[in-house]
Amino acid sequence: HKPFDLPREKVYAPIHVGRSVSRFKDEMASMIGDDTGENISTKNPQYCEMTAHYWIWKNVHDTKYVGICHYRRYFGIDISEENIEQLMEDTDVIMVEPSWYSDSVYAYFAKFMGAENMTILWMVMKKLYPEYAETLEKVCDGVKFYPFNMLLCKKELFDEYCEWIFSVLGECEKYVKPSPYTNGRRALAYMAELLTGIYFTHRGLRIKKVPYYKIED
Repeated sequence: HKPFDLPREKVYAPIHVGRSVSRFKDEMASMIGDDTGENISTKNPQYCEMTAHYWIWKNVHDTKYVGICHYRRYFGIDISEENIEQLMEDTDVIMVEPSWYSDSVYAYFAKFMGAENMTILWMVMKKLYPEYAETLEKVCDGVKFYPFNMLLCKKELFDEYCEWIFSVLGECEKYVKPSPYTNGRRALAYMAELLTGIYFTHRGLRIKKVPYYKIED
C-alpha cells in the first residue's frame, strides 16, 4: 500500500493494493495494480491485503502454486521455482506458525475490531457455514491462531479458500458499521485473519507451520 524495497527474487510478484484509492500511484506504477481485471481495489481500507487475495483469485490462472506475504513480512524459509515441489510434497498449505496470546483469541480480536463485529462474524458463520461454527468457537476460546493471512498452496486450493472466505466477508460487510478509527475500518481484514486458519483447520488439511521474519522501516 506504500513504496518499499522490492524483493529481488524472481518468485515474488509485488502487487500494489488499494491502487484505485492510493496516493502513491506514480511511485508504484511499475507494480501490478489490484485495480486491474476483476477487483475490489476500492475496498482496500476495509479489506487490507485481502484485495490482493481477491485479485489473484480472479485474475491469475497460469500457475500451479500461489502464495501471499507482505511488504514487510516474509516466510522464514527459502522459496523458489526450483524447490517449490519439494516444499509442498508433504503438505497442502504452508502457513506462519501460530501466534500465542495469554488471553483468548476472542479477546484479542474483540480488542481490535470490537465485540459487536465478532458477534456479526459469528452470526454470519452460523447462517452460511454452520459446520464451521464449532471450529470458530474452539479457536476463539483458545489462545493461538494462524496470523497475517499468509499462505502458500496450489492455486486450485487457493481458489476454494477464496470462494469461501469472500462469501463470509461479503455477508459480514452488510452489517459492519462504518468506523472513524483505523482498527474499526479494518474489521473485515481482522475477520479474514481469524478465518484463514479456521478454513484449513476445519477441512483437516495438512498445514506446514514455518517461522516468518519482519522487515521494519
